[in-house]
Amino acid sequence: MRERKIHMSKARSYLIGFAFGTFLTGTAVLLNAPKSGKELRTDMKEKGEEFKASLTKFKSETTDLKNKIVNLSKEGKETFTTLSSEVKDSMGEWKRSVDPNLKQLQKDLEELQQKLEEAADQMNKNNTKES
Repeated sequence: MRERKIHMSKARSYLIGFAFGTFLTGTAVLLNAPKSGKELRTDMKEKGEEFKASLTKFKSETTDLKNKIVNLSKEGKETFTTLSSEVKDSMGEWKRSVDPNLKQLQKDLEELQQKLEEAADQMNKNNTKES
């Protein structure tokens, strides 16, 4: 507990020293400035206005960028939804067009398999007769 108080006391001392040093430095700069107080205030006001204008421009550009990202996201979602729907429709159409041919192929394969089995049976019968 005692160490904590000492640590806080040191931090407070440093903070007071920093604030006092900053004040003295600022005063020294103003007293030794090559410009008059009026010129210095005018320059500071101009720089402040330039900084404010820069911040306003940055805010505007950031808002524009955000809006563009939101719009791009919406467009991407719409495009993906449309594309997904079109692919689904195309797959359904392809399946409908292939389905009759597939059924015919299955029927032809069954007939071919049946004929091969009949031919194999006939060959077996011929081989047994000759033996």
